[in-house]
Amino acid sequence: MYSNQLHFYLQILLAILKTYTNLIKAIAVKTALRLLAYLPLTWIKRLAKFLALRLLSFPNLSLIRVIRLNIQHCFPQLTPEQQQQLLKNNLIETLRTFLSLGLVWFAPVDKVLALIKTVENEALLTQALQRKKGVILLSLHLGGWEIGGLYLGRKLHLTSLYKPPKINALHPMIKQVRQRSNGTMVATDANGVRQLLKVLRQGQCVGILPDHDPEQNNGVFAPLFGISAHTMTLIAKLARKTGATVLFVYAERVNDDNYCLHYAPALPEIADKDLSRATTALNQGIEHCIRRHPSQYLWAYKRFKRHPQGLPNIYESDEN
Repeated sequence: MYSNQLHFYLQILLAILKTYTNLIKAIAVKTALRLLAYLPLTWIKRLAKFLALRLLSFPNLSLIRVIRLNIQHCFPQLTPEQQQQLLKNNLIETLRTFLSLGLVWFAPVDKVLALIKTVENEALLTQALQRKKGVILLSLHLGGWEIGGLYLGRKLHLTSLYKPPKINALHPMIKQVRQRSNGTMVATDANGVRQLLKVLRQGQCVGILPDHDPEQNNGVFAPLFGISAHTMTLIAKLARKTGATVLFVYAERVNDDNYCLHYAPALPEIADKDLSRATTALNQGIEHCIRRHPSQYLWAYKRFKRHPQGLPNIYESDEN
């Protein structure tokens, strides 16, 4: 009896400690981001390069290993020297993206949006809006995706799917800063999907990040860089139900303080009722965008962690 009570009290104590630990982490993250918001982007570039060179001294670091494994499997045609150079460039670009979050999230919106100097293929969006069937914008983890999200929220009153961070205490802050340009965030659940359908049927725009691993029942395997990747089926279902136009969009980092927003068309098969064909078309579009700017993609993400039964996990040596 007393043993059971002690176990119960210990569980409560651990829960309290975990709550305060996450709170401390959230405070530390917020403080760091607000401090980074004061740094010019040229300084952030120098800091990112300095940190990247230090991190490359630890080749077995999990971050480095994941980037290396992704590059090796997605670009096997590159020589080892070319793969290493891409790893270095990608690490610098990844650090620049995250170090600039303070500026993107906390600087005045107009100041952030002024960083987008050019827009490529905007006629695709204009034509899609004229159809009045709605537009599904697929925003990749490529370049300055947070800057692109702010721009689209201001221009289109974009409604986007949003998955809360692992540190719950950061949820209110992240949702607030992402909605401050007039965009709307909805949860990645059945209610959120219903809201997306409603918005599309009103002829408006929704935003989805298509290059992450969906939940088990919300995806099928389709080739991406020749590798079976668990790929979301939501985009095909939304496009087929509404007749919405599907476009890819991303903000390429051109230099220290200059971004170019790119629109690119999706293949017609992306709305196919055959989900295998639809997800293959989706991944072909994703791959096309990444190949244009491979150093600016988020290779630090374990995109291929879920794999078909019988096939090896390419990150197996990195698992703990």
